[in-house]
Amino acid sequence: MALDGCGLLCKYTLFIFNLIFALVGFVFLGLGLWLRFSGSTRAIFQFEALNSSAFVIAVTVLIITGSVMLIVVVFGDYGACNEKRCALQIFSALVTILAVAVVVFGVIAYSSKEEIGLRMGEFYSSIYLLYVANATQFLPSLSHSSKNCFSAVE
Repeated sequence: MALDGCGLLCKYTLFIFNLIFALVGFVFLGLGLWLRFSGSTRAIFQFEALNSSAFVIAVTVLIITGSVMLIVVVFGDYGACNEKRCALQIFSALVTILAVAVVVFGVIAYSSKEEIGLRMGEFYSSIYLLYVANATQFLPSLSHSSKNCFSAVE
């Protein structure tokens, strides 16, 4: 199926945006996997008081979001590059479902913003209290890496 100028513009625009979304998906997936399995953040999962639902849910959401973005990008790129109508219809359906999900989760988050704020405050205060109580053993590699990052500032 030959495309005219407008069709080619749409095809390459879709490909470029899918490439950007693929990079963002890889970043989300990599960040989530790094937070979950890195040696510098493993201590957060080893302390029972810090293995809270807020941090675990945030890391899980990063991993799932990155994976879903990559799946959607595969359908979009395959449909755009090979001009497959079925793949483009699946891509459109997935993007529509994701857009509806974003609106629903945004409304839910906005309606319970006070509760979310309180939970995040409790999470950060518990991290700080555990850090003060266990300053010598709590996240030593994280503090070491932050010293390396900020050594050029001094």
